[in-house]
Amino acid sequence: MKLLKKDGAHKILDLCFGTGRHTIFLAKHGFEVYGIDISKEAKRFTEKKAKEENLGNIHLEVGDMQDLPYKNEFFDGIIAVHALPHNNLQGLKDTIKELYRVLNSGRLMFLTLLSTKDSRYW
Repeated sequence: MKLLKKDGAHKILDLCFGTGRHTIFLAKHGFEVYGIDISKEAKRFTEKKAKEENLGNIHLEVGDMQDLPYKNEFFDGIIAVHALPHNNLQGLKDTIKELYRVLNSGRLMFLTLLSTKDSRYW
């Protein structure tokens, strides 16, 4: 969050937002947060949490990370926590291409990847 604020970021994409932990956190700190997840249930759950927190700066969509419904260079920052491993190699390449397409040039992207030795790796 500190790096995003220091960079002057405003619009953030939370890729595969899941239960909305990062989405809610970033929205509470004043960012305009967009999230995309393949799960309709994740969207319902996170929207409910956002409503309970009275956060109007969250925009969620159900969709595929390999085909993002956003304009080129739309985001000032992207976070993807354990999202990218939900792909095969071609899907990973397509997703990374999409992330670069929707990220403003020179802006920050935070990605986490699992090692093949991690017990959560599938």
